[in-house]
Amino acid sequence: MISLDELEALDLALWLRTGQAAGHVMHCNQSTVSRRIRRVLEVFNGKICRDDRGLYVQSECDDLLIMERQIHQLHRLGSNGRIRVNLPVWSSRQILDLLAEHEICSNPEDNFCCDNPLQLLRSHVIDACVVTPTQMLGESSDDLVQIDLYSVPIHLYCLIDRTVDLGTDVLGDPMELVATGGLALASFLPLSCKRSSQQRFKKLVAGLRCPQARHHADHRPAERNHRLTFATPVMARLLPGAIQLRHDLQWPYSERLVVLRSLVDQPRIHRLISDITSRLGVLSQTLAATEVVA
Repeated sequence: MISLDELEALDLALWLRTGQAAGHVMHCNQSTVSRRIRRVLEVFNGKICRDDRGLYVQSECDDLLIMERQIHQLHRLGSNGRIRVNLPVWSSRQILDLLAEHEICSNPEDNFCCDNPLQLLRSHVIDACVVTPTQMLGESSDDLVQIDLYSVPIHLYCLIDRTVDLGTDVLGDPMELVATGGLALASFLPLSCKRSSQQRFKKLVAGLRCPQARHHADHRPAERNHRLTFATPVMARLLPGAIQLRHDLQWPYSERLVVLRSLVDQPRIHRLISDITSRLGVLSQTLAATEVVA
């Protein structure tokens, strides 16, 4: 009904959120992408809509559109087309390094955040995704295969102006910073992470406060409006002026690779799963040991 390029233009724009990003992947200009998208929408009598999780197509022929995507997906996977994998921005480089021999199309690394990877996966827009724990909350998993990738610690960080050269000893008592600093959530976190984690973070901050903490003048932070955030070491690389405070939260963070159960036996998906699971030790060690880069 439609060409491979036409459906690819639509699906990449839905996933990457802009026609410009889709054109960059397809090596064509934005007007070409727009023309191809219009053709698909005309055929399926659809329109592009947006909700709080991202873009999607509302069509009177949803079943036919899904069927067309399935056909194109199987053709792409069977003809050495690139495997579409959505990755968290903070761990994408490390995961792609481990899978360098695979032909993978991934989301851009620059502050990209996909809030609906499971919706895109089930719609056959993407072939696999790495999800955060909160993105699986309330999701039925009968049609999915999930592989635990790694578990790393979450640390408490203080965000300061990069122009100020401060160490943790200059910042003073971490407990006082917890009590006086503002709580921040990184902009690159998925919406589900922000919603689910906000209250948990606040409770954790409250639990860390020490009523008997000393408030000596030499330990009290100056008027610098320090903000606090919780992050893994690799996430902290993307945070401006992040200084890890000396506090062990004993709070592990994990991510999962998710694929459709119906695709597990596809040779390239099977090899992708096999290769990444055989290297989990290296991945976990790399992500846990990553230091903040100035």
